[in-house]
Amino acid sequence: MTLIATLWLLCAGIAIALAALELLVASRLRTWRVHVPFVVMAVVAAAAAVTELASYNATAVPELGAWLKATVGFQILWWMACVRFFSDYADIKRRWIPATLIGLLVLSGVIHLVSPAGITHGAAEGLTEVPLPWGESIALLAGPTHPFGFVAVLTVGALLVGAVALVGLLVRNRERRKATRVGVAVFLLVAANVHGFFVDTLVFRSPYLVVPAFLGVLVVVASDLVDAVVRASHLSREVVANQKRWASLVESVDLAVLGVDTNGRVNLVNPMLERLIGRQADQVVGQHVSTLASPDGASVMDTVVGEVARGGVPPQTEWAVRTSDGVDRTFHWSTLRLLDSGGGLQGLLAVGADLTEEQRSRRELSEALAEVTKLRDQLERENLYLQEELRADQKFDELIGESDALRYVAQKVSQVAESDVPVLLEGETGVGKELVARLIHDRSTRGQRAFIRVNCSAIPHGLVESELFGHERGAFTGAVKRRRGRFELADGGTLLLDEIGELPLEIQPKLLRALQELTDEVRDGRFREDLYYRLAVFPITIPPLRDRQEDVPQLVSHFAATYAARQGKRIDQIPPGVMDALVRYAWPGNVRELQNVIERAVLTSQGPELRLAEPLSGAETPGIVAIGRNGPETLEAVERLHILEVLERTQWQVAGAGGAAERLGLKPSTLRSRMKKLAIERTS
Repeated sequence: MTLIATLWLLCAGIAIALAALELLVASRLRTWRVHVPFVVMAVVAAAAAVTELASYNATAVPELGAWLKATVGFQILWWMACVRFFSDYADIKRRWIPATLIGLLVLSGVIHLVSPAGITHGAAEGLTEVPLPWGESIALLAGPTHPFGFVAVLTVGALLVGAVALVGLLVRNRERRKATRVGVAVFLLVAANVHGFFVDTLVFRSPYLVVPAFLGVLVVVASDLVDAVVRASHLSREVVANQKRWASLVESVDLAVLGVDTNGRVNLVNPMLERLIGRQADQVVGQHVSTLASPDGASVMDTVVGEVARGGVPPQTEWAVRTSDGVDRTFHWSTLRLLDSGGGLQGLLAVGADLTEEQRSRRELSEALAEVTKLRDQLERENLYLQEELRADQKFDELIGESDALRYVAQKVSQVAESDVPVLLEGETGVGKELVARLIHDRSTRGQRAFIRVNCSAIPHGLVESELFGHERGAFTGAVKRRRGRFELADGGTLLLDEIGELPLEIQPKLLRALQELTDEVRDGRFREDLYYRLAVFPITIPPLRDRQEDVPQLVSHFAATYAARQGKRIDQIPPGVMDALVRYAWPGNVRELQNVIERAVLTSQGPELRLAEPLSGAETPGIVAIGRNGPETLEAVERLHILEVLERTQWQVAGAGGAAERLGLKPSTLRSRMKKLAIERTS
């Protein structure tokens, strides 16, 4: 085989290989817009190489003319495909430019078909044997050109001008890689056509170089194809890596992820959403999204899907998902549109944050704030009412009475009021320990702060610590909210612990404030001695009423006026007999008992004179009138005798209505303690 045959067949084989490769890439990329013209160019170039090789080996004028005519025809087809390829390759918007060039090529093709020897030679005069430098020879056709042969020249010129303009356009658009490839192609084609002109005029004695130029253009363009394949490979690997990262993110993200196709069917559920709704992905995927949402949420989700399908911008919405156990969980969803490589809608992706606990916390906080507001308003009303009642009921800026015992108490109050030391108030029940505590509080620097009184005997033992020191929410069963203890409430003010002897031993080490009536408790081991001495820094003993009988008239007048004003009455006369009976009475219940007796008397009195509701039991008690008259003289003996007398009259009923404790003005626990102390027991 000659060298010319080898080279031209090699060109044809390379062109066919490029066409096959381009078809493979086009099928993988699923796009034909640029690739089909390239395939046509490659196939036509291969055909032109074969027909041109045949013309070089022709031995007669008709044979050479036929092969030459076929070769030029294939070249025109190549140019048509080339125009279409580069117009798509450069994305030319002005379609009239490639249409004009293709029109010129069609005209050249028509002239070529009607010409006896083709457009290159209008008439054939004979064969010219052209020897080649390496020893072989080729046959060329000699004869005049076709009269309209200038159309071919004009067409080629227009094609080259268009190609140069295309290079300039690509440079202006900063597509320099494409501009370089098109420039190289233009150079090859210009060089091939100039060389062909000199071959036709026998200046050069060589084969035409149009087919090698066509192959060169294909190789140059194919280099862009190689780049595209390489980029596609890289992108493919990046896509795989991104898919792995995306899958890892979807599985590990602390948000709910829900994928829905264009028909509204679920195609993705991440593990977080599975855990929140109590369903596995295979139970949800394939179902319509409305079956996953709550009834209200389904309508919202249908609206979102419809808006996405119409190309709208997906909104941020809140809608609830129903769990497997029928509970609705509210999510805040951000919805994304998913598009394929061609820009078509594939579906949507919803990423949601669970707002259920946040909404519950907000609701609980709102309810708690409402409750706090309600309690605050109630407390303010109650506080105002209690302050008014206290102001109307009694004056706390002075002690009523002028006895030496009471003056002693007043002196002690003045001494301790300005200090912060613990005060131990000692005295019997009803002598006014709370009144003295309030006097100390009001005259101290803490007078504008809270005065907290705790009745220790009324608190169940299991709740003593919580009542005094408070507790946090959840500290024990039933502790649904944080509670401040009495010590905390009294911070900066005064705390009065009444009936402290009723507290259990295990609580006593925590007490830091005033104590009362504890000497016997310490002696009997029911109260910690170290705590007693630590807190009893400043003791004040409040005398019982029977030890300051001279104060009774003032107290009677004060209480009578107070209760009369409260009940809308006028009491301005106290008969001497009534006053004498009140003064002579032993008052085992002390001032509290006197207060109750006067309140009942005011209630039952019909006029301005104070009348007792009932005679004072034991008004002529030995403790008052029989001292020195062969009767008992000690206080314990008088107290024991009086308690026995009241118990006998009440048939030993201690508590309840009409019981001994009520008649004596004592608490049942206090009376039982006195009975135990005085060894009073029922013998029959």
